[in-house]
Amino acid sequence: MAKSPTDPYKLCNFAIGSGEDFICFDFSPSGRKVWLHSVVNSETGHFIEDFRSPVLVPRDAAVAYALEMVEDAIEWCALNDVKHDAKGWDQDEQYFARAVAYALMDRFSQGLYPLVRRIKKGRRNG
Repeated sequence: MAKSPTDPYKLCNFAIGSGEDFICFDFSPSGRKVWLHSVVNSETGHFIEDFRSPVLVPRDAAVAYALEMVEDAIEWCALNDVKHDAKGWDQDEQYFARAVAYALMDRFSQGLYPLVRRIKKGRRNG
């Protein structure tokens, strides 16, 4: 199998949790499939590791899989008394799943994914 181009921790474009303990997500469309990946960073637990290892799923299953990833992250936060810092991350808990859905909309599939990344970084043009 090909190596995943995702790197959630390096990019940290999508995250759920606090500034100290969080799960970050990444995805990368690849033809008729999508790479999805999440990493947990626990400053209080002193570890960084895959939360959900990189997986290549069919496009039609990617949004459902992304939602499962988000639900698992929310559950991890609840079990570990981690409150989501929406203001600090500048996103709600469902932001990642929506970004996957928007990126995979057929009429925008070639052009929207880079736009989502630029918007998150505060750059709408260029």
